[in-house]
Amino acid sequence: MKIVISLIAMVVSVLGFAESDTKFRKVKLGEGALLLTAIEENSTNIGVLKDGEKLILIDPAPGEDKLQELEQIIQDEYGVKDLYVLNTHGHGDHSGGNEYFLKREAKINEFNFEFLKKYRAVSHSSNDLIFYHMKSNSIFVGDIFDANWHPTFYAGGVDGFIAAIDSILHIGGEDSLIVPGHGRLVSKGILKGYKEHTLNWLARVDELRKKNKSIDEMLLDKELRNILEHFNFEKRSPFLPKKAERLFVERSIAILGRSGGA
Repeated sequence: MKIVISLIAMVVSVLGFAESDTKFRKVKLGEGALLLTAIEENSTNIGVLKDGEKLILIDPAPGEDKLQELEQIIQDEYGVKDLYVLNTHGHGDHSGGNEYFLKREAKINEFNFEFLKKYRAVSHSSNDLIFYHMKSNSIFVGDIFDANWHPTFYAGGVDGFIAAIDSILHIGGEDSLIVPGHGRLVSKGILKGYKEHTLNWLARVDELRKKNKSIDEMLLDKELRNILEHFNFEKRSPFLPKKAERLFVERSIAILGRSGGA
């Protein structure tokens, strides 16, 4: 219950920080940690971590048209010059700001921080990085967990997904805050449910493919559709475009083929 109340309080603080003349929402995660998110659909969560004279940006890729304002916000807030950029993985919606900040003498993906721990996984990409900021008790997980979309564990398959989620669940404590690559902040309890629903999804797809069901038939399956809705944290209607639903099933079948089943 305390975790839920804390998360609700954070949502309220986000709304309190949002201003009509900015393209970003801001929320304080805890001591020395701020979250910035561009005010548009499916924007990347950007971590801002301050320790002494060092300022770290995690995944500062809000889109080219917002990079200058992002820089202005962090300068207004902190006014530091010792700037570092870390990426949870190399996809453009997370690393797209690297070149911009490199030109401003930021150090890119250099890691030597006592207040931050780094873990590796293979799930969403072949080189997923997880960052644990101890002071704020926040875990930045990139797209290993995306609260705006269905699971995308294609690089690591079933085993990689399980290993990545279990790794996150063992970082920090039960009250640690999970910062996904996109979408709302969640508790570890939500992440445990996300793992369960993903494995249920794969098991149902596997069951249907063994019955030689077509993808069209799978997409009409009530049980599969109920599982899919568990990933709809924002309660969008519809949750996914039809093309995305089909692609998710197709890629799930391919993963199951590689692993021999759920």
